[in-house]
Amino acid sequence: MPPQFLTVNSGNLMPLSSIKRVRIVDDEDRKSLAKLGPRVKAERFNSQIDGIRGKSYATESLDELARQGVAFVQIDERAFVPAANIIKARNLTSKDRKEFKERTGRDMRKEFKAQVETVAGNVLASIPAESVMERMEKPYRPAPPAEAASVEAAP
Repeated sequence: MPPQFLTVNSGNLMPLSSIKRVRIVDDEDRKSLAKLGPRVKAERFNSQIDGIRGKSYATESLDELARQGVAFVQIDERAFVPAANIIKARNLTSKDRKEFKERTGRDMRKEFKAQVETVAGNVLASIPAESVMERMEKPYRPAPPAEAASVEAAP
């Protein structure tokens, strides 16, 4: 059974059920964060957590979050959803794209192929709905921590 909370930023508890998606923070994201002001230490952050209350940033990497017992499903190059939060996934249709354009005035990016419904809300995936559901069977698993790997390798 997955944990009910993720521990982020050295002790803050975040309810797992409030998380839509976790994104790996890259250098471009850090540059954008740095523009928020000198008090923002953008280099500290390794993941962005999109949830019910908006987005927040965590110092923990995806591997560190996964080692807390959370299975993640990769839905994009840098985006992952807690497997326990996925309700269903469905492929996007031309009708969905048209409605999006009418609602927002923008075209939906073509790489989006599916909508993933989670307990915390919907997210878009760049893989088909069938792949999302298949990946739930074999979720992302983190590499062992560096210390554990070196202890096992020792004679």
